[in-house]
Amino acid sequence: MTRILYQNTLASQIKSLDNISIGHYQRKRRDFGKMVWREEGNRYNRRNSPFFENSLKNYLLLINGLKGSEKSTLLELLKDHLDSTEFCSLDGMRQLVERTNSLNNDNKKAFDLLVAHLKDTFSRGKNGVVDSGLSEERIHILEEIAKEYGVKLHKFSLIAPYEVLYSRVQARDKSKGRTFYPDRFDYTFHAQQAKSFEDFSIIDSSKLSPQEIYEIVHSKITQV
Repeated sequence: MTRILYQNTLASQIKSLDNISIGHYQRKRRDFGKMVWREEGNRYNRRNSPFFENSLKNYLLLINGLKGSEKSTLLELLKDHLDSTEFCSLDGMRQLVERTNSLNNDNKKAFDLLVAHLKDTFSRGKNGVVDSGLSEERIHILEEIAKEYGVKLHKFSLIAPYEVLYSRVQARDKSKGRTFYPDRFDYTFHAQQAKSFEDFSIIDSSKLSPQEIYEIVHSKITQV
């Protein structure tokens, strides 16, 4: 059975949903204040409902993870389900700046652009997700921005054993017709191991499915 709910105001929608068993719904379309849902037969979970997302405190989500850690899959799931959220990365910002002969200089300009983009995002009442280019110094800067704009900060690091990451990246490169470079993989792996992510929530992606990883992250950022 498909049940379609239309509502223009969040307040009246919340009131109408209190203590009502309407099943667990999967969002199919959202057009301004109107939402369409598909019933899946479970009891309605108020905390995880997108009806309540706009009433939650804005957040900054930092996601760390090497290639093969399922980070890209997690980001795609988040993009499919999160509203009013801007996704940005150092790699993406680096493509927008004029390149020089210095990678360090290019990275600095890219990070400055990322910071400016996040500040604009928060000033417009939106959420932010940063998924690459995280160093100890940059994390500290992002923490200060979160404090400045009064947004809640969430930090996750996706890990997996060396052998799992190695086989995933190797298989992915092969499926895309790309050459796999073991030396480059080893360099990136050990460089990442040298970084400190002590206060990040650690998720071992070798023990969980992408959907389970998504549910952990989503439940955390939507906690009231």
